[in-house]
Amino acid sequence: WIIAIWYMGMIFLFSFFYFYCDSPFGENSFQNLSLCESFFRSLYFSAITITTVGYGDVKPEGWAQIWAAIEGILGVFLGGAFLVAMTRRYFSRET
Repeated sequence: WIIAIWYMGMIFLFSFFYFYCDSPFGENSFQNLSLCESFFRSLYFSAITITTVGYGDVKPEGWAQIWAAIEGILGVFLGGAFLVAMTRRYFSRET
C-alpha cells in the first residue's frame, strides 16, 4: 500500500507543478478556465503521464516537458515496484 500511496502522491505533486508552471500546455492553456478547471486539467495530465498512457490531447510546453519526462520515468519505476511488491506478497502466501 505504501507504493500506491506514493503513486497517488506523485500524481498530486506533479499536478501542482503543472498548475503553477507558466503556460504549461500552450500559450492560452488556462486563460479561459476557472481555477478549479485548470487544476483538474493539470491533475488529468499528471495522471495520464505517470501511467504512461499519453492520449495526446494535452501536450506540455516549456518547463512542463521536463517535469513530464521525470514523471513518466518515475511512473515506470513505481509501477514496476508495485508489481514486484504484489508478486512477492502473492508468492509468500503460497509457501
